[in-house]
Amino acid sequence: MKTVYQFKSKEARNPFAPEFEYNLIEDICFSYGQCQEIKEYLLNKEKYLLDKLQDKPSMDGNTGLGESSITSKFPHFSLFDFDHYMVKIIQSKVLELFSNILDISNKSWHSHLYAQSWFNVMRCGQKINLHTHGVNEDILYGFHITISSENTSTVYHNPFDHRQVIEVPNKIGHITLFPNFLPHQTSKYLGNDVRISIAGDLTDSSSVSKKEYGIYRPLGFV
Repeated sequence: MKTVYQFKSKEARNPFAPEFEYNLIEDICFSYGQCQEIKEYLLNKEKYLLDKLQDKPSMDGNTGLGESSITSKFPHFSLFDFDHYMVKIIQSKVLELFSNILDISNKSWHSHLYAQSWFNVMRCGQKINLHTHGVNEDILYGFHITISSENTSTVYHNPFDHRQVIEVPNKIGHITLFPNFLPHQTSKYLGNDVRISIAGDLTDSSSVSKKEYGIYRPLGFV
């Protein structure tokens, strides 16, 4: 069952008070069994890509995961290029949920979407620091899929008031779409295994050429 979260302002009483409505949506993307298989696949990919991309510049997107993390190599590979059945499932689910967001937001906007995608691997004591994926004129939505975790959450902050938050528990197999300009972070992972998530950014086809980094692949039309 899909869950919708929302930051929504009260009706403004003057022309200068902020008015906003930010919608997030969560749904199931993978079964638990699929996540166990994807987990092992991505752990093998982590080792392979860190070796292959060791000479590439590292940037962890202000997550705090550091230069040795697979996250720090996100501009240099695309999860959508992986030869694995999960790719088509993710692409289809992201398009479905973004169409839902358009309906919920009463938007009649249509576009050819592109997306970049990567994965994060966190070990005991690590967390993702508060950050955004951008605030420019082309910013759109992002997504997050929990593949492996124990008792963690992703916390989204109202950009007008960081004390107002939406905390979404990281349920295995679940995907969340969120406005990419929302500041967000995770709680600290304290498990004995690994926390693995798949993440990505959506953009309009006309903005792909403006991107300074990242590998964007066609996603579909909405």
